[in-house]
Amino acid sequence: MRPEDAFAEVRLEFATGLSERVRTMRQALAVLAQGYDQAMGELFYLRAHALKGTAASFGAPELAGHAALLADLGRRWMERRQVAPEESARAGAELERLGSAVERYQASVRLAELDGEATQS
Repeated sequence: MRPEDAFAEVRLEFATGLSERVRTMRQALAVLAQGYDQAMGELFYLRAHALKGTAASFGAPELAGHAALLADLGRRWMERRQVAPEESARAGAELERLGSAVERYQASVRLAELDGEATQS
């Protein structure tokens, strides 16, 4: 297997798992919006923080930017052990933007995969 093929395979795996990451953060936010919960606060923060780093390493700065904002919110919530209603709304809106960015990224990865298959034929 060529190195570029291996990278494409790992990038496809990353792209495929993005929807589940966003879904997990949305579920955690739904709980946090009702009142701070330590486990959900940690889950939200860790998912956003990990996504920030992983997205950056896969050359997805739009995803990394949204994830960075969410990770910052999550870190503040963990430090204060509370979620202000306006922060919950802000996180929800940012998650919507992240979800849209994920869809665009997934489409670009699928297109690159198809292009790679066509080039190999």
